[in-house]
Amino acid sequence: MDRAAGDGRDLGRTLSLDAWRSREPRESDRSELVRVFNAAFRRDDPSSVLGWRYDRNPHGRALTRIAVDEADRLVGAYSFAPRRFVVEGRSVAVLQASDAMVFPEWQRRGIFARLDEELSAEAASAGFPFAFAFCGRRSRKTFLANGWRPIAPYRTWTRVLRAARPAFEARRSDGRLRRALVPLEALSARAADRGIRRALEGFDDRPVDRFGDEVARFPAPAQRIFGERDAAWLNWRYLETPRRAHRPFRLLRRGEVVGFYDVECAGGRGWLLDARGADDACARAALAAAVERLRALGAAAIQTTVVEGSYLDGRVADLGFRPPRDREPLPFIVRVLHAGAASDAALDASSWYVLDGDRDAEGMS
Repeated sequence: MDRAAGDGRDLGRTLSLDAWRSREPRESDRSELVRVFNAAFRRDDPSSVLGWRYDRNPHGRALTRIAVDEADRLVGAYSFAPRRFVVEGRSVAVLQASDAMVFPEWQRRGIFARLDEELSAEAASAGFPFAFAFCGRRSRKTFLANGWRPIAPYRTWTRVLRAARPAFEARRSDGRLRRALVPLEALSARAADRGIRRALEGFDDRPVDRFGDEVARFPAPAQRIFGERDAAWLNWRYLETPRRAHRPFRLLRRGEVVGFYDVECAGGRGWLLDARGADDACARAALAAAVERLRALGAAAIQTTVVEGSYLDGRVADLGFRPPRDREPLPFIVRVLHAGAASDAALDASSWYVLDGDRDAEGMS
């Protein structure tokens, strides 16, 4: 984020009658970026979190623009995070919308909308074919008004392992009746356990201290779009995070690495964040191993994000997961920056191999 302060874009320009302008960030803005991040997302993170997010991503440094007031004080910011995906068999650099954040007293002044337009124009000039995002509830209206396209709903599915307080908390948004039925949900989910054990026959798992290149050498998934899981990205994403909340594991078959998965577990709640296998049987085993690992870690409930129609949809039900009763789910969205085969594929939800690990959150706990 330590960009040169002397280019023309740093001069910014007045963008509305509310006396703010946009420019690229400088190193001197770092402390205020941390402050607006924590204010917007109700966190108490140190500057190392933003350094990890914006500067050390091995797929590229974040594209970021900030909004400043008349005295050049930061009042909001927004970023696009580069990601390398394989799209239709080709390695392609795309972007993920991340961290739209504005101090409360500066909200509703069009800051997010304009920064989104400016970053999209910058990304298009740089040749990126599309950007994607897991749309938030507050940002949905602006995203869609700016031309982002809803591809499919996404929901957080839950597997109840036992009727304990964390499981009831996981179902908090589903209403009192659904929470009251958590003990029955735990019983019905056990029907999936036989299939889980069957999927794990012949496989073993081991903790990952450092990823090597074996995962990157796996044959491609059947889906047309999937994130590159090279060693540098995996180590950055799951082992170098400031919070150190992730627990990645290798999946082994007869001593050979044939898959991996990543989970989190805190306070009796577990999250299935990522999984990949050398073939479909290995991918199923990686997902099953994640469930069993979280059970062993004491999770009462496991959650994972599912984009309707994508890779996980139809697979998590076999693991005993059930969707929430969400009558208005948020959309997984795409903004086309350049028309072509890559963007055409991105507009089809069935093209995507996408999991929680492809979101922009450092950790779920």
